[in-house]
Amino acid sequence: MEKTIERNRVVCTDWYESEEYMWMCLADRNAICKVEKETGKVHVLGYYPRDNMTKRLLCNKVVRNGNMLVFVPYCASDIALLNLESDELFFVSIQTDDSEKMAERGKFTQAFVRGDYVYFFGLWYPVIIRLNPFTKEILYLESLKDEVEAPYVSLGQAVFDEKVIMPIGSEAYFLEFYFCEGKIETKKSIDVEGSFFSMTKEKNNVWITSGEMARKVLLRWDSCNNVFEQISLAEEGLYYEPIIYEKDIYLFPHCGKSILRVNIDNKICSICEELSLTVGRGDWANVMAVKQIGNKVKYVTGGSRNWYEYDLDSKKLKRYCYEIDDAENEQSWNDCMIEKIKNAKSIIKEREILLSEYLTFLRTGEDGSYSEENKCGDMVLKVLKGM
Repeated sequence: MEKTIERNRVVCTDWYESEEYMWMCLADRNAICKVEKETGKVHVLGYYPRDNMTKRLLCNKVVRNGNMLVFVPYCASDIALLNLESDELFFVSIQTDDSEKMAERGKFTQAFVRGDYVYFFGLWYPVIIRLNPFTKEILYLESLKDEVEAPYVSLGQAVFDEKVIMPIGSEAYFLEFYFCEGKIETKKSIDVEGSFFSMTKEKNNVWITSGEMARKVLLRWDSCNNVFEQISLAEEGLYYEPIIYEKDIYLFPHCGKSILRVNIDNKICSICEELSLTVGRGDWANVMAVKQIGNKVKYVTGGSRNWYEYDLDSKKLKRYCYEIDDAENEQSWNDCMIEKIKNAKSIIKEREILLSEYLTFLRTGEDGSYSEENKCGDMVLKVLKGM
């Protein structure tokens, strides 16, 4: 029973939420979902049409521009757009270079919104992309290949008046992108070794985590005076963008054993014993996603697939989970498979679907049940009769 529950639990790498709903791309399968926060009911809105149904980590970030949600592709073949008013999905194709194996390594780590445009910055994708989500117009801007080595941009950003600064994943460099000119520059940090993993801007200070687990340091960069300060951490790890609340900095691990708290005044780091963390298994991160919303922090763990809400004032922790209803999930999956069967010629040619998925579909009866016996294929026959 536990295995079934765990399989149905919703887990993602980022989400967007309103007072009533949460929207996300699932991390363990090809599905874009809408979650009712009060009831916990999960609605499957659609799928990436050019990716197989079991493909994981399709999306890395979700950003909003007006009434459009933009799902930043990590392993997905396309950029997904969702109209918040109608829940209608659109997909924008992007140019790829198969020799770079971006589909396996991860295309983009982040994006930010400015005006009508969304700018995408890659981990392994070598070009900065600008997308207008309302017109679907896409423009390929500066190449990163000539500036730094891959992996390119890691997590987090520091937005200034005329530019945005992001950490480089391969070295202790910053990438500076200027809004007006659309140009990029790289800037070497002073007296800092290794590489950067994430950053968060707070007034004139930019807090940066190390890209090397064993270094156990948090960096404070005084952007006005270009001065760096290193703060020792209690444990090693790779940490998401630092979360700052009043006099404390919280570090949630992508890889690491514990959630850490750093006091800004005395620079002392301690383990947050009151925060639960189930260590991830296999290639799952310990914390799959984390987000600060006012005086609360929400995060989901990769091991248990539990969701947590931590009140930064009362220091109280609430645990819950979201589960996909089997019937709706199977029906949505079958609907998508029917469409793919109808386009079987192009699917087979482009190898967009796994053989195992076809076999599962062939064993699915018209009532949606799965048979271990080799006498089903009712749905495929139904589709073929209607073609």
